[in-house]
Parts: sequence; C-alpha cells; structure tokens
Amino acid sequence: MDFSFKCKYCNELCEISLSSLQPEAKDLIINMKLNNKDNIDQLKDDKSLVHSINSQSTIFSGNLDINYVKIDHIYIKDIIFHLDSILKNKICDKCYEKLNKVNEVEIKKLNEEISKVEKTKTLLTEEISNEDLDFSDNLLNTIKEDSKSQEDAIKLINDGNASLQDELNKNIEKLKKINEEEEKVLNKINDLNIDLLMASREVGLEKSIQQKNQFEQIALLNCNIFDSLFDIEINDKYGVINGCKMIYKYTLSEIYSGWGHILLLTNIINLKTKKYLDILDSKDPYEIYNMGDYSYIIMDKKKFLFYETNSNLNDDSKVKVLNQSMLQYLKVLKDIDNKIKKIKVNFSSLSNFIINDTSINYYHIELNINIPDDADWALCLKSLLILLKYYIKVVIYKENEELKKILG
Repeated sequence: MDFSFKCKYCNELCEISLSSLQPEAKDLIINMKLNNKDNIDQLKDDKSLVHSINSQSTIFSGNLDINYVKIDHIYIKDIIFHLDSILKNKICDKCYEKLNKVNEVEIKKLNEEISKVEKTKTLLTEEISNEDLDFSDNLLNTIKEDSKSQEDAIKLINDGNASLQDELNKNIEKLKKINEEEEKVLNKINDLNIDLLMASREVGLEKSIQQKNQFEQIALLNCNIFDSLFDIEINDKYGVINGCKMIYKYTLSEIYSGWGHILLLTNIINLKTKKYLDILDSKDPYEIYNMGDYSYIIMDKKKFLFYETNSNLNDDSKVKVLNQSMLQYLKVLKDIDNKIKKIKVNFSSLSNFIINDTSINYYHIELNINIPDDADWALCLKSLLILLKYYIKVVIYKENEELKKILG
C-alpha cells in the first residue's frame, strides 16, 4: 500500500513507496495502519524489537525495531504515529536533494567566511609592531611599578596610621589623667566652695547677730524708761504727772497722789546724778521715802509728810502740813539742781530757772486754798515739772553715754 502527498516546496503530487522495504517491514506498516490505535500503543511499548541498519539497506533479524527503519529518509515509527503531519509537511526527493545542495553551498560559504576571518585575525596580529609590544611591556612595567608604589604608599599610610594610633592612645591617656586631675581640682573647689559657703553663712549669721545686737543697742539707747514711768504734760496753766493735775480744785487727794510720783522721780534722779558724779556713797542731808500716796521726806531727823493721816482735819489744816513739806522739798530740789549743773551735756541748760527757799521762778510753792484755783501755786508746780523733765533729759543723755562705752 502506497501513501500519496503533495511536496511542501514544489507542490507536486508524490507517493511514498513501500516496495523497497523488506516484506516484514511493509506488512508491519500496512497492518498498523489497518488495525486500530491500541495496536500502535502496544507496538510503542514493545522493547523486544531488534534491528541492525547500515547506510544502504536495513537488515532485520527476528522482530523489527521501527525506531531505526527509514522510508525515503522518514522513520517507520514517524510514518505510523505521525502520518498526517508527515504527509502535510513532506517534501519530495528532488526538493530534498536540492535543499541538501543549497545547504552544502551555504556551508561552503560559511567555511570560506570563517577562513577569511582567521586570515584577518592573523594579519592583525602580525601588524602589531614591536614598539607597541614594548609600549605594552612598558605600560605593564609602569602598572607594576605603580602597583608597587601604591603598596609602598599603603604600607607607609598603614605605618603612619599605626604611629598616629599610638600617639592618639598616648594623648587619650594624657587626657584621661588631665580629666582625673581636673576632677580632683573640681572636687577640691567644691569642698572649698562648701567651706566658703559655710564660712559665709557663719559670717552672715555673725553679721546678723551683730546687726541684731546693734538694733538692740540702738533700741536700748533710744529707750527712755522715764517716759514709761513718768508721763509729764505741760499746758499754759499747770502741769500733769501720770494723770494727776497739780492744781487745787476741791480736794487734796489728787495732789497727794501727784506728789507721790514727784518724790519717786526726784529720788531716782538724785541717785543717777550721784552715780555719774561718782558720789554714790556720799550721804545726803535728806532721805526720800516713796510710798505712793503716803510718801514723805526726812530732813534734820524730822518727817515731812505729803499726805494727811487725820482725815478729820479740814482742808486748811491739811494744806498747812503740806506747805511745810513742800518748803523742805525745795531744799532737796536745790541740792539736785546743783548736782545736775555739774554734769556736762551737749545741749542748753535751764539756767534761767531760779530755785529759792519758798519759790520756783518766783512762783510760791505754798498753797492758798482761799484763792480759787491758786494760779500762782499751779505755775510753781508747772515749773517744777519742767525742771524734772530737764533733769530726765540729762540723766538719759549720761545713761546713753555709759551704754555706748559698754557696747563699744
């Protein structure tokens, strides 16, 4: 059975002839095409087919191996399994021979081109001059020298880096020691600052204490105990001591009370002046006893009362007793005034105040109750209180001087 096909190139109708095959190969192809596809699959799996092939013919021994048997340069297995595709793309023997010739020509051309390339390569190689070769050698030597120089430079850099690293390590150690010393110095400065702070606090505390002492000293110097103990007020007509008006109105009780304050103040001033004159141990010709509303003076061993023990006496009798005591007081006042004048002060004195045996500044000290308000007696007591205020000023001045000496 022959198979017809159209040549892929010349498009002529051709046939695949099986006549050149041995009978068993022809029968195999015919049977495989006539039978169903299962037989083809069984044939593909048959591994017992053996053959031997040479370039001219195919020799079969026993069963036939379809993998190596050709018909018109097509393997039998391809005819069996891909017949449709083969017939569609098959070319005739003439076209096949032409293609082979074309291929041979192309191969020949290709070989010629390869030969030309080889010759050109040889010529190019021969054209390289010795100078170029020398230049290449010199260039290579230069590169080698540069490489060596680079290696030397790298070595030098590495050595320099090592030296710098050593120097850096030494400087780091020095810096570390400097930091340690600096820390010690800073600690010492901190300690000194703390000591200085403590010292400044102590100095500040000392200054504060000194300032406080100074304030206390100033307050002490400015303190006038007499102002606290004795409040003396002066107006146009009379004087007042600790609220007791030294003017006769209706009764003598207020006058007795006022004389109690006057005698207390007089006694203090007398003691102070004797102290400043350094005659504190000397004995006075009088004694003053301060007993409030019942105060009195002893002079020439006689008691002179500034109060009345017998309430049954009329005011006229009471005033007579008071007048005798007030006349004795003028002696005491004159003695104190003489002592005050011996004390040196930096302010003007009351030299124009005249103390006589019966008057002060010519105002009589004896009270006359028959004269309403007895202005003369009131003015005498007013002058007395002015003198006492002046004596207080002198005593305070000397007191402050003594305090200044003590306080430094």
